[in-house]
Amino acid sequence: MSSRGGAVSDGPAAIGLSGARDGPGRRHMQQIQRARILVATAQAAYEFGARYLTVANVLERAGVSRRTFYELFDDCEDCLLAAIEDSMERAGRRMRGAYETAPGAWRGRTRASLTALLGFFDEHPCAAHLLIVEW
Repeated sequence: MSSRGGAVSDGPAAIGLSGARDGPGRRHMQQIQRARILVATAQAAYEFGARYLTVANVLERAGVSRRTFYELFDDCEDCLLAAIEDSMERAGRRMRGAYETAPGAWRGRTRASLTALLGFFDEHPCAAHLLIVEW
């Protein structure tokens, strides 16, 4: 639950990592930790605003160590930019998929793409906040 009221649906499952435990390798674990940090960054930015984002805010939500954070990111700004890029990529994939599969001419395909974007924003309010408010 966020301080803005309502449930926050952005989580590891939002970026395709629910149940991702198929390998014990370090690279796999780093991918999971990176995803958790990106989700936590989006949640913290949603709650506090990017201007007031701190590594401590992110770590509290991500459940990873400070050392892990700095193994993956240079600083809080680097992490915030990565979270924005991740949100843009996920929104873009959703829009491209809708555009490419929609029947009809340009206008109908564009409408489907924009509808998909709004659906993405509805499902992922933290990502929406990053892309619309913070970026």
